[in-house]
Amino acid sequence: MREGMTQSDATRVIRRMVAAFATGDTHDSHEYVSPSYIDHQGRGGLPLHGPDGFQQVVRAAHRSTMPQLSIEDLIANETRAVARIRWRFAPPGQGDAVERETIEIIRVEGGQAVEHWVPRHGHERFHVRRSNKRLKLAARVDCGMNSFSARRSLSAIR
Repeated sequence: MREGMTQSDATRVIRRMVAAFATGDTHDSHEYVSPSYIDHQGRGGLPLHGPDGFQQVVRAAHRSTMPQLSIEDLIANETRAVARIRWRFAPPGQGDAVERETIEIIRVEGGQAVEHWVPRHGHERFHVRRSNKRLKLAARVDCGMNSFSARRSLSAIR
């Protein structure tokens, strides 16, 4: 981040949520996950609610392994954030590590996450375009009645 720039609430919250998944530590999740939080992805097809619901998902991710996570791209405004996250799992006794990427979307109010979505296959539209030696990442994500659009310029990779 450039000098003089500040992180939005949505950026701070999504970074804390990713850190919780990376460490398994959710003791302070009530600080960044609202009691009215809804995880639309949920578990078993049912949405999860509040800090307890968030803690359930983090515990499930840590049942058999300690995932390594990195935020590859992050696009945010004050109330919403979209992150492309790389997950690396090394299940004990099961050979090589497995990697996957997810797109995570949150909505924030009052410095706390109030909604979380993971786009269903085919519903997200992301593209990367090279222009004037810069990469432009544009995202338009439709989540039911809500939608979020953002653009981010990245330094070109030579």
